[in-house]
Amino acid sequence: MPIPNSERFEVSSVLQETVSLYTNNKNVDLEANIASGDFYVLGDKKLMGRIFTNLVLNAIQSVSGDTRPLVGINLTRLPQNTIRIEVKDNGSGIPEDIRKKVFVINFTTKETGSGIGLAVAKRGIEHAGGNIWFETEEEQGTSFFIDLPLME
Repeated sequence: MPIPNSERFEVSSVLQETVSLYTNNKNVDLEANIASGDFYVLGDKKLMGRIFTNLVLNAIQSVSGDTRPLVGINLTRLPQNTIRIEVKDNGSGIPEDIRKKVFVINFTTKETGSGIGLAVAKRGIEHAGGNIWFETEEEQGTSFFIDLPLME
């Protein structure tokens, strides 16, 4: 994997670009709540866009059967100059036996998946000084969280 760039960029606009990719998708209900303001972080802007897009795509693909995908995207400011981004779905949740493998490279549950998306996401987020994790409940859905430190 290439080394991510380190550049100062405004992250809420990158997240908003991801939201706009799915706004007109008639097969998905998307709810976005992005705090107003400029939130500058240090990281790889292009990679961050790919991470957000991958998380939304994973959220959509986690919903099976006759259930309509509902994806929530939130950005909130936390104390200590940190932002939190959440991508939440109404999918089937992550089974207990694979939760420890989610961020491992080449691990996938998809027939056509490469197993690098979440491993790359973890590396990119950690390179930016942040953390990524998830909370899941089987048959209820999953939320992926990203905390990133803000630049002054």
